[in-house]
Amino acid sequence: MSKSSRGCQEPNSASDAPLPTRQSRSARTTERLLDAAERILRERGADAATLRAIADRAGMSIGAVYRRFRNKDAVLRAVYRRFFARVRKRNR
Repeated sequence: MSKSSRGCQEPNSASDAPLPTRQSRSARTTERLLDAAERILRERGADAATLRAIADRAGMSIGAVYRRFRNKDAVLRAVYRRFFARVRKRNR
């Protein structure tokens, strides 16, 4: 983990990032999955944020999740990174 300029720690491993997308539609799908994961985390916590629950909430197949993320930890790290990217952008 590395420290950001605001003193918050965040993951920096390339293996934590969502798998690369080639099309804008695929990037939108990744965002939908992250939105679904974020809602589940907010409403029911990390234990409830299974890959199946994330896929169901996003209205997608479990395969859509695995095409974009290696595992649950990768999804949670991507949600975390996106959250801090938004915070940094707001605080500029």
